[in-house]
Amino acid sequence: MGKWFQWFLLSQLTGSPLGALAILVVAWWALDRFTLRILPDPLRGFGRWRRADKLRRQIADNPADRRARMELADILVQQRRYQAAYEILGPNLAAKDNDPDTLFLYALAARGCGKQEEAESLLSEVHASAPDFKLSQVKLELGEVLLKKGEAASAAALLAQYLEKRRSSVRARVLLAQAKEKLGDLSLAKQLKSEAWATYVGLPRYLRRDERLWAWRAKPERPLLYAGLAVAVGVASALARL
Repeated sequence: MGKWFQWFLLSQLTGSPLGALAILVVAWWALDRFTLRILPDPLRGFGRWRRADKLRRQIADNPADRRARMELADILVQQRRYQAAYEILGPNLAAKDNDPDTLFLYALAARGCGKQEEAESLLSEVHASAPDFKLSQVKLELGEVLLKKGEAASAAALLAQYLEKRRSSVRARVLLAQAKEKLGDLSLAKQLKSEAWATYVGLPRYLRRDERLWAWRAKPERPLLYAGLAVAVGVASALARL
C-alpha cells in the first residue's frame, strides 16, 4: 500500500490530515528502528549533543587538548555548524597539526563558512600528500570546490578519478555532469545525470538518505512530481469533506 494512500485513508478515518501524517511518521519510524534503520535517529542526535557538550567542558579545562578539539570539530561539521568547527579547530593548525585528517576537516569547515580559497588550498595540500585519502574523498571535495570556482576542466578530471574508485557515488556523477555542462559537453552531461538517477535507484535504502538531494538534482522533475501529488491528494481530501 503506497504511503500517500495510507495517509489518505487515515485522513478519512481520523478526520485530520495532520493527525494522520503524525500517526504515519511515528509508525514508519518505529518500523524503521526494528528493520533497516534508514530514518534519522533522534537518540543518536541526542548522544552526539551530549558528547559535544562533554568535549566543550574538556576543552574549557584544557584548551591545549587538540584531540578533543578535533573530535568536537568533527561533530560540528556533521551538524553543519561550520563556523564553530572552524574556530574550534584553528588552534590545532596554529600548533602545526598538518596531518591529512586535520587539514581535511579544517578544509570542510572553511568551505562551509564561505572561505573557499582557504578550503581549496588545504584540500590541494592533502591531495598532494595523500591523493587517495579517505578512499579518494579528497578528490571529490576538491573537485566540487574547483567547480564552484569555475575551473571546470580541473574539477572534471578529479571527479572522474573519484568515480573510478567510487562507482556508486551519485554526488560525484551530478558534479561531473555540471562540469561537463560548463565545458560544453551537453550530451555527456545528460548521460551522467541519467546514470546518477539509475545509481541512486539501485542503492540499498540505507544508503539513499545521503544521496537523495543529489539524485533530485539529477532529476529535478521527480520531487516536483511528488509535490504535485501531495497537493492533489490534499485538495481531493478537502473536497471529499465538502
